[in-house]
Amino acid sequence: MLLEDQVTKLREEIIRCYNDSLETKKEVRMLANGEKLQIYLQSAFDHFSQNLDTPFDFIKEAIRINPLPHDFCGNIMKLAIAIKNFSNFRDRADVPRIFQELSHMVASCIV
Repeated sequence: MLLEDQVTKLREEIIRCYNDSLETKKEVRMLANGEKLQIYLQSAFDHFSQNLDTPFDFIKEAIRINPLPHDFCGNIMKLAIAIKNFSNFRDRADVPRIFQELSHMVASCIV
């Protein structure tokens, strides 16, 4: 009976941690698709084949795969690409419209 209770508590804790992790990944837009998952798995395999004692840092790997821009222009471009990927802008003809939509927010940031 005690073992069953412990297993149940452990299962509930794992599910709670999984749900917390999923929510955090959704909030920071880091949910992995099949392509990214393969990259992370390969990086984790490479990491653990070199060092078993150090935990694999997914955040550091995410930044290595998709580096943060170092200038204002790079950030604006990254924002425009994100808008294109997460909205109904799908055609190349929509590119000027994306930047037109962005113009007010960018001007506000500059001011």
